[in-house]
Amino acid sequence: MTAVLRRAPAELPDPDTLAVRAVLLASEQREIPRAAVDLAARIAKRSGAPVHVFTIARIWGTSLGFPSPGLMPSKREWDQGRTVVDKAIKQLRKRGIDADGR
Repeated sequence: MTAVLRRAPAELPDPDTLAVRAVLLASEQREIPRAAVDLAARIAKRSGAPVHVFTIARIWGTSLGFPSPGLMPSKREWDQGRTVVDKAIKQLRKRGIDADGR
């Protein structure tokens, strides 16, 4: 018989009690959920902090430990990432949040 030890999930901090200098909102090129944008805006508004939005581009492999140019993201993938970032920035700015992104 094997014993399985499980930790209780950590309590998440109350967003209304956080004081931050900046908020990072990230995605791996998937659409950023409205709930994530809402939470980022809530934290940023309370703290007066900017939100930095970015996507992580996938590099599909390496050659001798270095990214291979043929495996870099395609133009379509870069454009998709920019679209995700731009959409989140627009949503944040509509709420009066200082936001930028890459």
